Amino acid sequence: MSGRYSLRRRLVLGLSAIAVILVVVTASSVVALTGVTDAIGRVLEDNYSSVIACEDMSHALGRQDGAALLYVTGHDDLARPIFAREQETFRAALRAEEGHVSEPGEGVLVREIRDNWFAYEADSDRLFAADLAGRGRVYFEDMLPRFRHLSERLKQVLALNQSHLLEVDRHARRLSTVTLVAVVSVSVIALAVALWLSLWLRRSITEPLSDFVRRAKAIGEGDLSGSVQRPVAEELSQLAAAFSRMQDQLRAYRESSLGELLAARDLSRATVECLLDPVVVFGADGGVVLANEPAWRIFDLKAASADELRDKEIPDGLVRARDLVFASGAPVLPQSFAESMRYDGGGGGERHFLVRAAPLRREPGETSANAIVVAQDVTRLRRIDELKSDVVATVSHELKTPLTSLRLATYMLLEGAGPLTEQQRELATTARGDVERLRAIVDELLDLVRIEREAGALRRSRIAIATLFEDVVDGHRAIAANKGVALGVAPLDPARQLEVDAEKLSVVLSNLVANAIRHTPAGGRVELSVRGTNDASEVSLTVKDTGEGITGDQLGHVFDRHYRGGDSKTKRGDRHGLGLAIAREIVEHHGGRIEVTSRAGEGSTFTVVLPNVFTSPTSERPPSMDRSESA
Repeated sequence: MSGRYSLRRRLVLGLSAIAVILVVVTASSVVALTGVTDAIGRVLEDNYSSVIACEDMSHALGRQDGAALLYVTGHDDLARPIFAREQETFRAALRAEEGHVSEPGEGVLVREIRDNWFAYEADSDRLFAADLAGRGRVYFEDMLPRFRHLSERLKQVLALNQSHLLEVDRHARRLSTVTLVAVVSVSVIALAVALWLSLWLRRSITEPLSDFVRRAKAIGEGDLSGSVQRPVAEELSQLAAAFSRMQDQLRAYRESSLGELLAARDLSRATVECLLDPVVVFGADGGVVLANEPAWRIFDLKAASADELRDKEIPDGLVRARDLVFASGAPVLPQSFAESMRYDGGGGGERHFLVRAAPLRREPGETSANAIVVAQDVTRLRRIDELKSDVVATVSHELKTPLTSLRLATYMLLEGAGPLTEQQRELATTARGDVERLRAIVDELLDLVRIEREAGALRRSRIAIATLFEDVVDGHRAIAANKGVALGVAPLDPARQLEVDAEKLSVVLSNLVANAIRHTPAGGRVELSVRGTNDASEVSLTVKDTGEGITGDQLGHVFDRHYRGGDSKTKRGDRHGLGLAIAREIVEHHGGRIEVTSRAGEGSTFTVVLPNVFTSPTSERPPSMDRSESA
């Protein structure tokens, strides 16, 4: 391939040139810095030490002269200690100077200073030996002239070393200037080489890569008509050839499969249009990507941008479902009619919709690009459900009065209507038990209807968990004692609180406790406890017994309505199969769940899991809202 060079070879050559320049700069800097460091070291070792020694000798000599003058004036007690101390200082400084003689002529001056110092010491001995009258003669005739001579020689040595210090400083400055010029020159050369290399990289690598990026973006947008220029670098040239082959294959694939893709798109759109329920696809920016004819007819929604929808009133249920999908990335699936959205727009009267939503992703795990929202019209189903509840409530109310009369009649028969034979008493007792069971069924049917009608409208208030447990235990203490079952509450924080509908949650716990007592033999135990800290997101209220337990095949059905199990020894639930169903309804309206773990013969544990939050009064409203109020 003539005229083409390996990209690797080009990079190696360019980087090698920069590496050589960096080595030269580094070596030059090291040599220069070493020279400066050596010069400064020599100065500090010899001349600077000599300067310090000369200054110390000058100061010590001056203080000795002052002490001698004090002695002449008769201050013996002050003069002698000062003179002796400064004499030792001068000797030490003289020894230091003798060890750092480095300049021409400095040795002669130091020897002269030493000889004069010995003479000065001899004069000082004569001074301290003379009487008061003879002290002045010794000082002024012998010591003072020698003091002046020593001072002059010390100044000469000091000037000699200071002169050399200045010379070394000038030399260091010249050396620094030369080093700086060399480093700057080499840096300029390195900069020029780096600039050349960057221009070469731009022409040989960056520009071809930018061309690849532009073509890749164009292909991503569907433009397969362009081409990629083949660069000089061998590796990039091979990449350009592979890129061109990929583009040709994509173009061929589009030409062969475009019709199929368009048919699949048209089929999807036709399917959405054929649905009777409103279907809306929202984009991530809030705009409507797709809306079928029922969505336009009922909600007045059609494909439009977010700006075009800014002033349009979209039903709150659709907006809430869309925002939840974008926020969590998970589908929104309502569980009951209580979560339906009521909508009274469009002149068609009040209607109810169950709003479902799901994310639409291009790839698994990708952030949601769009969200599809389906509003299922459940108006007819909801009315049928309401009619069923009305029938159940009516029948239950109608049964309650005759059952009350029958209950009163059986009690009167057994308690005082007259003597009864054994068989008559047995029949009356059986009748009374059946009446009680029927009355309990009627009461729980009415409770179930009331719960469904309230649709989750809870009367929340703060209540201590300990108070809630004690109220339930007090209501069942006598029943547990009659059966020989121990009933109690595990230790808990008396200040621990929950915000719940206390009346309804008491019904849940009462059903669970009554169920546990019913299925626990004499000598067993039923215990209420709480799990979860104040900081936890959930709190668990548990009812645990040591009774007969539940078989594995029955665990999944204990909360079904009217389920009583098959084996009388292990069946769970109340006598008519409504208590646990009611408990589950209440717990779910609180936003929680109820769980059970059990093994046959080892007892059961029912756990009520509730959100550990304190809500405002507005949160008691049902979860689904239309333009003004909940369903």
